[in-house]
Amino acid sequence: MIAFMLIVSLLLALATANTTANAITCAKGAHLVVARGSLEPQGPGAMGVLAEEILKLIPGSDMEALVYPALYADSEGFPSSLSQPAYITDNIAAIIAMGDPSLTEGQPFLVGTSEGSGIFPRKLPIGCNAIASKTVSICDKGDPYCEASGKDLSVHLSYIKNYGEFTVGHVVKAWKSRN
Repeated sequence: MIAFMLIVSLLLALATANTTANAITCAKGAHLVVARGSLEPQGPGAMGVLAEEILKLIPGSDMEALVYPALYADSEGFPSSLSQPAYITDNIAAIIAMGDPSLTEGQPFLVGTSEGSGIFPRKLPIGCNAIASKTVSICDKGDPYCEASGKDLSVHLSYIKNYGEFTVGHVVKAWKSRN
């Protein structure tokens, strides 16, 4: 089975992180959290190539690969605290999604040629409003995951090639605008 390329990249701007006597050493630049695509082996996956470019452009940055199952589950689990997610998202400079199956038509952060919703559209897309200004979700017409009517897997597998330079530039610009 060809790896499903849901890729979400979170760029955390840690310049505003709280410091304490027992503080963890933070990156002087950006801290990238990279999530691999479904069925890719543990590590940064295909998105790692773009993350490496970002690391070169923002000195003092580091990266970690998110450890998670890399399989979509329509879970009802979510953070139970309302204040912690707000604090976390305030420290995020950019969120990049490529081929996101939860893309919902009409969301303001769509980049690409898609005209529909993904195979698992968000039930409450209003929940994305808090991060919409930081988010870019890339989906092109024909992608069978982020556009449910799509039938062309090659579209889904082309985002890093077709949008790599855009993605790197967007993340670097978002980080620099906060620092």
